Amino acid sequence: MAFLIFAILIPQKAFSQYPNIKRIDASVFKEKIILSWTTPAGFSCQDIYIELGKDSLNFKRVGTIFGICGDTTEKDYSFIIDTPHLNTTNFLRLELGGIGFSKTVALRVISAKNNVVVVPHPANKFSELYFDNPYRKKTKIAFYTLEGKLLSESSTASNLLKFDDLSLPEGTVIYVLKKEDETPIRGVLIIASL
Repeated sequence: MAFLIFAILIPQKAFSQYPNIKRIDASVFKEKIILSWTTPAGFSCQDIYIELGKDSLNFKRVGTIFGICGDTTEKDYSFIIDTPHLNTTNFLRLELGGIGFSKTVALRVISAKNNVVVVPHPANKFSELYFDNPYRKKTKIAFYTLEGKLLSESSTASNLLKFDDLSLPEGTVIYVLKKEDETPIRGVLIIASL
């Protein structure tokens, strides 16, 4: 009987917080997350479960890669998460069969279709202003006081503007986005500190 108790305790010691994953990366493409990773040689027998969460403590299983025994080479994997949490940070990790969990990867997925999203808001020097610009049209972004005085102007062909290069006063400002041949988009945002 004592032998059985000892045998049960040994696998728990092998349950590692961060097993030997060669690489784990995540990127965003068209509001989907592409998760990719590399396992070491001889790992292919283990099932891999992909987990997604809104925080780093509570995860939900969103996919499975089934293990195939017999292959002893290093393996590259990728998995597309079609429905991540939008306009917030997504937390991703792998459950590696009986070995444990990978490190947790955090990634923000922004959806600004027909809108402007400022993250975080109230704005600070780390904030980014996102807007829909799938055709990468040149966009002019102007900031005004509530009285209509021009504070700053920028232009970009991407879909975001980083606040770290702006010089805006604290308080409420008006922004105007003007894309080529489109109706301008106007809105109000709060500047906490830049």
